[in-house]
Amino acid sequence: MEKKLSRASRCTLRSAFLCGAATISLSAALTVTAHAQGAGLETIVVTGTSIRGAAPTGSNVIAVDRDAIEATGAVTMQQLSATIPSISGFGMSSKPSEGEQGLESSPTIHNFGESSSNSTLILMNGRPIMPQGSIGASDPSVIPSIAIQRVDVMPDGDSAVYGSSAVAGVINYVTRKDFEGLQTSAQFGRAQNYNRTNLAFLAGHGWDSGSFEFAYEYAGNSALYQSNRAFSASANLNPVGLANFNTLNCKPADISPLNSASSNIYLYPYTNPTIGTQSAITTANSSPCDNSGNLQFFPSRASHTLYMDVQQDVAGFKIDLEAGYSYRSDDSKGTPGAVTATVFGPTGSSAALGSLSRNPFFVGNAATGTASEFIRFDPFDLLGYSFTHQTASNLYENLYVTHDIAWGWEVEVDETSSFNVDLTRNDNGFCSSCATLALNGTNNTGATAETTVAATAVADPFNLGNIASVVRPLTTSNALDVWDPAGPTNKTSPTVLKELMADQTQSLFRINYNDVKLKFDGPLFDLPAGPLKAAFGAEFSQANFISDSSGSDGTGSSQTGGSNNNLFLPQTVQSIYLEFAVPVVSPEMGIPLMQRLDLQVAGRIDGYSTTGWTHNPKLGLTWQVVDGLKFRGSFGTSFTAPNVTFVNGPNTVGGSTTTFTIPSSLVRQ
Repeated sequence: MEKKLSRASRCTLRSAFLCGAATISLSAALTVTAHAQGAGLETIVVTGTSIRGAAPTGSNVIAVDRDAIEATGAVTMQQLSATIPSISGFGMSSKPSEGEQGLESSPTIHNFGESSSNSTLILMNGRPIMPQGSIGASDPSVIPSIAIQRVDVMPDGDSAVYGSSAVAGVINYVTRKDFEGLQTSAQFGRAQNYNRTNLAFLAGHGWDSGSFEFAYEYAGNSALYQSNRAFSASANLNPVGLANFNTLNCKPADISPLNSASSNIYLYPYTNPTIGTQSAITTANSSPCDNSGNLQFFPSRASHTLYMDVQQDVAGFKIDLEAGYSYRSDDSKGTPGAVTATVFGPTGSSAALGSLSRNPFFVGNAATGTASEFIRFDPFDLLGYSFTHQTASNLYENLYVTHDIAWGWEVEVDETSSFNVDLTRNDNGFCSSCATLALNGTNNTGATAETTVAATAVADPFNLGNIASVVRPLTTSNALDVWDPAGPTNKTSPTVLKELMADQTQSLFRINYNDVKLKFDGPLFDLPAGPLKAAFGAEFSQANFISDSSGSDGTGSSQTGGSNNNLFLPQTVQSIYLEFAVPVVSPEMGIPLMQRLDLQVAGRIDGYSTTGWTHNPKLGLTWQVVDGLKFRGSFGTSFTAPNVTFVNGPNTVGGSTTTFTIPSSLVRQ
């Protein structure tokens, strides 16, 4: 069903359509350089316009050419983006635990939107880079950096030319299509307990009617742990004049009496004197336990990126086929996290203490007694690491076919197909509810003593249970010992240890993307300052987002019970566009203080199957006063279409809420 949105609603809902405003700039003259593409072929990729031979009007396109790229020493796309001042934010982290799944980097302009709204449009040779990851953003890391000829950055909204996501501007990665010969690069780095390797290879050859290029890039690094660096090996930074970032979660656990005004905290081996009261010990410079050294700065990583380009003239048709594949694998380690719970001692009246809640390994002291206490525990020494394995696979092809019609007009058909798969699997995951169950016989951290087994309790093979309402008696075979150090003295059974780290979760995201674009462009008629040129055409794209995930049900290992989420979310976009390049004044006309005056008039209409239609105009002006002095200005609107994964749910902006609903027929049961 098609929904139509008013202009007001499009501008109000940030998550639906981000509307831009006018921009104006003053800068020195801009030189646009055309690069011959292969022997016998000439294709000019210009950022900011659909018209061949027309310089961008009203916008300052910042171009970083191949010589500047090589001068930076960058050997990956992430490093390359970091060297361009007009690109900022990057949007993503190189750590799998941060950022969005499946993306290594997502460059931004003006730090606007970052990955959450895709407000910077990422292009490859003037065409949008395939959607990737859990939110369908674009990651230029699918291109080997050695295959890049130049990077164009246009920091102005341009949805009138390109459609969605060009709110903050456009970054266009133009590949090398004129390379002849062989080029290789290698970079090796080594530091204490850390190393990285980058290798790249490019080969190319041209002939009278075509050319061929092939590029390969490898990047890999080892994991780096906080314990490997002096500034992060300890969380207590008092010695260097900074704060203490230690915690109250200790190994073995620290204990506190319940219902005590003093709430003293005792460390192993739980003898007097105490380390302070609860109110004092939680201050920044008093916490005693340091768990920071177990964490990772970076996971181990390996990535492989391939790119191929073939150009050929066939019977008056220029055919250009690009294809690429990338695969990235990250392996990281995580810690179980803190365990806090009320636990009960083994003596006293059953009515007061609850015979089923008594932990047979309970250790107290004169202050906590043998009735109950509160424990804070870091189980890392006892349970070890959890493991996260992430992979991202991307396969794409872009086909361009152009043909000269007549009178300087050309028809171009572009076809793009891509397939993206992102997988995250968590193994040896910590089941915190199982730990609570093994501490006090319930899955409630603030439990009261129980004397009756819950009617809904179901015993699993390990006798730890996976049902929300669980109460069962604790014995030496199913209880957790947090009072003795890890090793021979700890009394926790191997069966319990295995179950506590048996949680497994997995998420799989797949995106199938197809796009076809038809364009006509050429001169209409001559004006006193030169020919008036136009471009017009239509575009159709379809993206299918498929999500499959499984997770823990929150009360036990997902091996025996968990949640599953399977979605199939399609989105189609229909677009038409029109653009004029209008020369008003040329140097030959001899007008004082106006060497050149050019206008750009453009408009685009996009219809989304999920949210309706939007139309966006643009008017650009470039006024060159004299050599070295140029004024540029543009006015237009730009938008960011809502990601199909975010459409099914409320979007709140400025106090108003609108809900776009995915039909239930699209949700796989």
